[in-house]
Amino acid sequence: MSQPVTLKTIAEKAGVNPSTVSRALRNHSSIPIATRKKIQKIAKSLNYQPNSFGLNLAAQRHYAQAEVRALLACLIGHREWNPMEYVQFYELLFQGAQRRAEQQGYLLELFWVYDEAYRGKALQRILRARSVQGLVLMAVDPSELSLKWEDFSVATIHEGHKNRMFHSVKYDYFQVIQLAIDRVVGHGYQKIGLFCNHGLDTNSKYQMTGGFHVGCEKYKSITKIDPFYYQAPQKRRELEKDLRQWLERYQPDCVLTAGGFIARTHQKVIFLRNILKEQLAQLGNLKTVVVDLEMETEESSFAGMRIPLKEMGATTIDLITAQLYRGERGFVTSKKTVHMLGEWRSGSSSL
Repeated sequence: MSQPVTLKTIAEKAGVNPSTVSRALRNHSSIPIATRKKIQKIAKSLNYQPNSFGLNLAAQRHYAQAEVRALLACLIGHREWNPMEYVQFYELLFQGAQRRAEQQGYLLELFWVYDEAYRGKALQRILRARSVQGLVLMAVDPSELSLKWEDFSVATIHEGHKNRMFHSVKYDYFQVIQLAIDRVVGHGYQKIGLFCNHGLDTNSKYQMTGGFHVGCEKYKSITKIDPFYYQAPQKRRELEKDLRQWLERYQPDCVLTAGGFIARTHQKVIFLRNILKEQLAQLGNLKTVVVDLEMETEESSFAGMRIPLKEMGATTIDLITAQLYRGERGFVTSKKTVHMLGEWRSGSSSL
């Protein structure tokens, strides 16, 4: 007897998250039209049969809530493609924000700001028509949006240094890297390197590089290694060649990696940590431990720091609802930034 086709089955075929499939099959506006059509075509080819009872129940719950709950919007950036479809990092941030919004009596809807439907002033008109009161900006540069900010209470999450206008929630790379160094030094590692995204390091005001140098300076036993940076739009083959040369030159016994993904190809996201692991496997003669500073979940083959993504999403909602309670809209006169730390996880390693 064949297994029933589920949302997860369709998601694996389409190369997206199950939640993206769910929204696409409901023709949700947060999913680009082309992606919706692609997922709907796959579902049809697999003869997917939705659970009608479950769909009706969910729909009734949604509309019943919508009648009494005010609306918040999560605006997500990334110009080339919608990261919510391919990167679990953003999906978990949104889940945390959505759950906290519901706990506080709000609905949170998702908008990819570079969708054709939201270009120019169209997004402002849509938000106003839906009576949206608050905005979560996720990896979005506010200067690129044509919005009347005085209409909304706003908070940003996982954004760069360009935001000087709104309260924000950030992952504290400076402290996280130092905590990771303390951990690996405690396990006897002495030649510690850093492999990170130069653009993200720059946007965080060099928190990665700064945290790495401060963390290494605490220990006389550490052999200092110059950090290695991925610099966009460096091509993958060039990056791999330079990375191998760096590994062969310094021969680190431990490499900390941060900076997420560098590109998307064939429905898959290319992560720095995976590129590093591949190059170490090719070299073969190095027994280097990879420490991921941006673990998304508990299940990982890497040791490292788990980012509290859902907690960060929830905290962003707290910043917005506090402003709504005080009747504050638009730019803030005194910006508040909440820095959040990760938690060490050993993964499947011995660290």
